[in-house]
Amino acid sequence: MVIQNIVFPDEFCTEESIYFHTDGKADIENGTVLLKEGESFSTFAYMNVLDAGFWRKYTDVRDITLRLFTVGKGSLKIYVRKEDAAEVFKELEFSAGQMDIDLSSIEEGLVYFTLTAQEPSCFLRAFYSSEIRQPNEVRIAAAAAGISGRLEHTLAVLEGSCFFEKEKALYGALKVYGEEGEAAAPLFDTLLFRIRQDQAEFSFTHVLFLTDEGEVRPEGLYRLYSFLSVVKAEYKD
Repeated sequence: MVIQNIVFPDEFCTEESIYFHTDGKADIENGTVLLKEGESFSTFAYMNVLDAGFWRKYTDVRDITLRLFTVGKGSLKIYVRKEDAAEVFKELEFSAGQMDIDLSSIEEGLVYFTLTAQEPSCFLRAFYSSEIRQPNEVRIAAAAAGISGRLEHTLAVLEGSCFFEKEKALYGALKVYGEEGEAAAPLFDTLLFRIRQDQAEFSFTHVLFLTDEGEVRPEGLYRLYSFLSVVKAEYKD
């Protein structure tokens, strides 16, 4: 099960520094990072570090694998940062294709990696995954209150996520409800009433309350789903 994807800037947020860092100006084409010879790419950034201690403490995750897809040739360093110090956990060479790196011995700290190209190279994608035998059943009702005139946009983002792709295993795990008005509280009352009416049919396990004032990221929804799927029994409530 994928617990966290490495994500890139998109139309909602184009600020590269919260996603990754490079030695120079990164070239991004269709979600692919193009690296020049000698240039480095690091995922030590807000959106892409993995908090190993969090997953160990609150979930049933025990084994963690980093899977990367690259083109070209260079070096890969995986770091674990604790407090203000980072140590190299593993150093490898990368080439064209797929790499799987076992991170199961890491008990705590922020995990990230750096790629340094020895020739013009591409970083295609990566994710962290874990083998989960019996994940928790998760069915989320998303209650979206439209109070700033952007409800249509918010609903479009929600319904454009992986939960609405029929060929994906996650199809049907999220149902979206939206209402427009001037204040969030009465809208949430109405939305919750609608959700309760559908409870017998959809068996929701969780309700997600949000407004259209901020941006919703599909990856944020997926990370919430993956966490709820593996959260320990004592933290479910």
